[in-house]
Parts: sequence; C-alpha cells; structure tokens
Amino acid sequence: MNAAISLSIALFLAALAVWGLLLAAAGRPPSRGYLIAVVVAEIELVLQAAVAGVLIVAGHDPDSLGEFLGYLVVTVALLPVALNRARHPQATRFDAAVVGVTAVAVGVATLRLLSLW
Repeated sequence: MNAAISLSIALFLAALAVWGLLLAAAGRPPSRGYLIAVVVAEIELVLQAAVAGVLIVAGHDPDSLGEFLGYLVVTVALLPVALNRARHPQATRFDAAVVGVTAVAVGVATLRLLSLW
C-alpha cells in the first residue's frame, strides 16, 4: 500500500463527510453530484483493496493479518450499504448524514490500514 494514495483517499473521504453533513444541516437529501463522488470513493477503495490483496499474495505480511483483512473488508463494504439507501428516490437529509458519518468511519479504517501495513 502506498502511504500517499491512502492519505489522499482518507482526505477525499473527509471531504465527503463534510459535504454530506452540510447537506444534512441544510435539510437537503444527497445530490446526484454527491452520490457520484461517493461512487468514485468506493472505486478508489476497491482498487486499494485489490492492490493490498495482490501484495499480500506476493508475500508481504502486515503486522496483524486478521485485523488488516477485517479493516480491508470494512473499507470496501461500508459505503455501498450507506449508498444503497441514499440513492433511493425518497432519500432524506438523514440519508446524507448517514453517508457522511459512514465516510468518517471508512476514512478512519483507511488510516488504520495504513498503520497496520
């Protein structure tokens, strides 16, 4: 895993969190642009997980493999769950808040992955 790429993903997730929470504070549901940005973040996370998987298969051994794999699954699986409800036609401002808070959690998990690597 590349530290610069992981940090840039974490910063992008922090920006998504702020955006989602601002939407919720304004009483607006998730916008199309916001949902597209969340999908871009998910693509980045899937690519990061794929690279980490290849490096593990190639012989790199993280400090705690089980913990690392757990965080890796969380980073890939959490955003789609939040996004599923947020893209619903009856989405509310609370859905924007849920995606924002989820982005915070995934950002923290991404930083934790970097520390375990």
